[in-house]
Amino acid sequence: MMSTDKIHCDQTNIIVYLIVIFFGVGSWVDLNGLWVELPVMVPHLAEGWNLLSYLAVIIQLANIAPFIVTVCYIKAPGRVREKPIIYTIIMIGAISCILLAFFWRTSAHVAGAQRSIALLALQFSLALVDCTSSVVFLPFMVIYKPQYMTAYFIGEGMSGLIPSIAALAQGVGQMSCQNVSLYVANASTNVTSFKVYPVFGEARFSVQTFFFFLFTMLLLSGISFTLLNYWSYCKQEQVKWKESEQIMNVTEKDISLTLLGEKTTDQENIESREKHATMSMAKFLYFLFLTAVLNGISNGVLPSIQTFSCLPYGINIYHLAVVLANMANPLACFLAFFHSVKSTTSNNVLTSAALVVVCYIIYTAAESPSPILVGSNTGEAFIVIAWSLAFFLMSYVKVSIATVFRREGRKALLWIGAMTQVGSLVGALTMYILINAVQLFKSADYCPNS
Repeated sequence: MMSTDKIHCDQTNIIVYLIVIFFGVGSWVDLNGLWVELPVMVPHLAEGWNLLSYLAVIIQLANIAPFIVTVCYIKAPGRVREKPIIYTIIMIGAISCILLAFFWRTSAHVAGAQRSIALLALQFSLALVDCTSSVVFLPFMVIYKPQYMTAYFIGEGMSGLIPSIAALAQGVGQMSCQNVSLYVANASTNVTSFKVYPVFGEARFSVQTFFFFLFTMLLLSGISFTLLNYWSYCKQEQVKWKESEQIMNVTEKDISLTLLGEKTTDQENIESREKHATMSMAKFLYFLFLTAVLNGISNGVLPSIQTFSCLPYGINIYHLAVVLANMANPLACFLAFFHSVKSTTSNNVLTSAALVVVCYIIYTAAESPSPILVGSNTGEAFIVIAWSLAFFLMSYVKVSIATVFRREGRKALLWIGAMTQVGSLVGALTMYILINAVQLFKSADYCPNS
C-alpha cells in the first residue's frame, strides 16, 4: 500500500490535487476547443471567417445565465446549491459536444442566406454553461482546503491549453505559401502573373474526432467532480465541518456587516472573523475591480487582437504565441501553489508590469500589418515573450486574489466569478466595437507578399 507521506506535498494530497485539476478543466474546455477548431471548420461553413463575429456576440448574450445565478445567490442566500448546477453544466457541455460531432455542418436558409444553425445554437448552449461555471465552480471550492484553489485555476488554465495541443496534433494552422500563376487573355494582350496564396494542410484527424475528444475531457471532469463529492479519500481534504460552518457563517451573515463597518455582538462570529482575517471594504472592492480589469484584458481585449498583433510576424509565430500563452496560464497557477502574493502593493506592482506588456501588445496590433520590428528575429522573439509574459503575470495575480478571497468564504468567491464575467463582457464588447464598427485594426495577410 502506498505510504501517505509519498502522496503528500506540504500538507497537500497530490492525488486530490490532480482530481481538482481535472475538475477545473471542465470549466471552459468545450468552448475553448470550439474556438481552436475553427480553422478546420470554417472552410466548410457558409459564413466563412465572418462566423467569428457571430460567435463573439453569442458568447456575450450567454452572460445572462451567470447573471441570473448571481441574483439568485444574493436574493436567496443559502438556498442555491452548486452541486446540481455543476452537474447540469458538465452534462449540457458533454451532450453539446456529441451533437456538434454529428451536426456541426448542418445549415439552413435563414434571413436570405445559409446559416450554420446547428453550430450557432450549440455554441450558445456551450457559452451558457461555461459562463455560468465562473460563478459556481469557485464557490464550490470553498469546502476544500485553501491550497486546492490553485489546483482549480491550473485546471481552468489547462482548459485552454489541452484543446490547443490537440489542435496542433491535428494539424490546425499548418500552412504554406505557394506561387500560383494566373493567365489572363483578352483581345489586346495575354498576361501571365504570379500571386502568393496560403495553402492549408489537411487535418490528421476529423472534426468529429476532435469533438469526441472534448466530450471525453468533460466526462473526466464529471467523474472528478463526483469523486470530490462522494469519495471519502477526497473528503478528507475538505475543511472540517466546524470550520466550514464558520466560513459559511461569515459569508452569509457577517461579511457584509464587516465590509460596511458595522459590528456584531455574536462572539462566535467575532472569533471567526479574527481567524479568517476578513479584509476591509476598500480592499475587497479594489480586488474585485482588479479582477474585472485583468479578466477584461485577458478574456476580452487580447483574444480579440491576437491575429492583428501576431500574424504580421508569420503564421508560425502566431501559433507559437497562442500555445505558449496558454501554457503560461497553468504555469502561473502552479507557481501560486508554492507562493501567492497577498498584499495590495505586490499585486499592484505585478499588475503594472502586466499592463506595460499589454500596452506593447496593443501597440503592435494597432500598427498591423507593419508593426515594430516586423520581419526580424528580434521582433518575433519579443512578440512571443510579450504574449507569454502578459498571460503569466495576469494569471498569477488573478489566482493570488482568489486565494485571498477563499478565506472570505463562498459569497466572496461568487463575487470573484461574477466580476470575471463582467470584466470579460466589457472587454469583449469594447473590442467588438473598435474592430468591427470603428475598424481601428487592420489584418495582415497570411502570406505577406500576396
